Amino acid sequence: MPHGHDDDHPNGQVPEDDSRSDASSDLEELYPHEFPRYFVERDGRLFHSHVSSPYPLPVDAYEQHRQNRQHYLLRQVVEANYANLVRHALRNLPGEQRHVVDLCTGTGKWVMDLAADYPHARIDGLDIVPIQTRHPLKNVFFEMHDVTERFRYGDRTIDFVHARDISYAVRTSDFPALIREVARILRPGGLFMSGEWESDPIMSNGQHLDTAAPDTFVFFREVKNALRTCGLASAADGIPQWLRASGFRDLAIHQFRMTNDEQTGRRFVMIVTTYAESMQLWLVKGGHLSHARARELVRGMLREVDSLPGIVFTYRVVHARAI
Repeated sequence: MPHGHDDDHPNGQVPEDDSRSDASSDLEELYPHEFPRYFVERDGRLFHSHVSSPYPLPVDAYEQHRQNRQHYLLRQVVEANYANLVRHALRNLPGEQRHVVDLCTGTGKWVMDLAADYPHARIDGLDIVPIQTRHPLKNVFFEMHDVTERFRYGDRTIDFVHARDISYAVRTSDFPALIREVARILRPGGLFMSGEWESDPIMSNGQHLDTAAPDTFVFFREVKNALRTCGLASAADGIPQWLRASGFRDLAIHQFRMTNDEQTGRRFVMIVTTYAESMQLWLVKGGHLSHARARELVRGMLREVDSLPGIVFTYRVVHARAI
């Protein structure tokens, strides 16, 4: 269900020619009084209430600030490198409506920024919780959708599918089907772009993490083990092989490293701090660690990340074109 543009279309419906979809006329507006049913409060934090989603982190304002800070950092460090790719995919041609889909859109900042840069394109942001702005740009549509289910879009109707940091929202076993579904909706030559954090930090000087930063090593090991019980893992390694299996072409992989003692890295430390505090709550509630152990581990990890130079976090971008 989309939300936003209360005055654009009767009953929040989106005309079929706006979306190049055979299902748009069946969509209904999500109204404000319906929002609470998508959330549940635990220990003073707000979480999604979706019964089948494995997503472990909160979705409240504290976590949204983290997502927004991460967005602005990635936009500065990463996305300028792909401006020409995106510009080509969304070039304005007479008689054609460009259409973009952002998977697990979160706060929708990426969608809003892209929509401002490409006002001639329609940009859809999909997520299981309505935490995006209620006042999107005219070419933006936010929709409630579980990305592990079939998309409503017709075959070969989308120009660009974007998926950033979705590993916690999609079980590893569901990723191959998701990539096949992306292949179905992309037009020939359409662009898919993925960005995922690698699961383990490393040391820039080649030291073993468990020796140089033991609490950081143990924290991320515990997180990986806990996520594995929910069927989750970083998709950074798997996405290239799933793309190849689905017939994508022109596949490219790039790594961007953020070191905690550089300017951008110091900004990233703030993002890691919020992430660790949110993950601490989940580790305890899931029975993976005691409250005391989780608190001790997070404090130690944050102390290392804040004071020990040379801890590197790696963000991996993969892009490819549909056949």
